[in-house]
Amino acid sequence: MVKFNKRGTKLRRASRNLPRVTPDHLTFLDESPDYCRHPYRPGSPGTTGRKCLLEGSPGGGHCSQLCCGRGYKNVTEVVEEKCNCRFHWCCQVECETCARRELGHVCN
Repeated sequence: MVKFNKRGTKLRRASRNLPRVTPDHLTFLDESPDYCRHPYRPGSPGTTGRKCLLEGSPGGGHCSQLCCGRGYKNVTEVVEEKCNCRFHWCCQVECETCARRELGHVCN
């Protein structure tokens, strides 16, 4: 975290135990919001209802991180996608629409 000097012309460390600010550092004037507080902001659900992934899934966005200890629920969604596509000479592709059920997870 940084703050302006007394003249308001340069950025300084907010605390001496933080690393020095150099021109190639990404700096923040305000602290990051706490999305775990509910409600995070009036009119904002925070992470409630947000899709999340179970541990072991590739990438970020795991329920253990996003749901702030509130847990999650399993939801089944019907996903429609194109399938059984065929190419017709020349130059058209015709596809059917197939539906499949997909298990997902959302934060409580």
